[in-house]
Amino acid sequence: MIGRAIGWASVLLALVMLVRDLLSWWRTGAWRAETLGSLWASVDLASLNLVQAVTQRHVAPWLWEDALLPVLLAPAWLTLAILGLILLPLFWRRSDRSGPRS
Repeated sequence: MIGRAIGWASVLLALVMLVRDLLSWWRTGAWRAETLGSLWASVDLASLNLVQAVTQRHVAPWLWEDALLPVLLAPAWLTLAILGLILLPLFWRRSDRSGPRS
């Protein structure tokens, strides 16, 4: 249940971010999608800095540079949509029935 809720929330947030980016493009005439990192920084910069410091100092420096940073530099709507589209099938309620019964 929680996994599906997070999946649907991610898809909904992805749509909100896409609409926001499209409206910005329409207003300015220049496409500039907000990145996941800038979105996270605008919500809670301290937690983003903490994750960076912990990852680089205590986990593995390469993990920040090679794995997390590219995700944070990707468009927020795309990253959230991918997350949601991965979570929804994983946590989709499966029917107890294996097929039609006679």
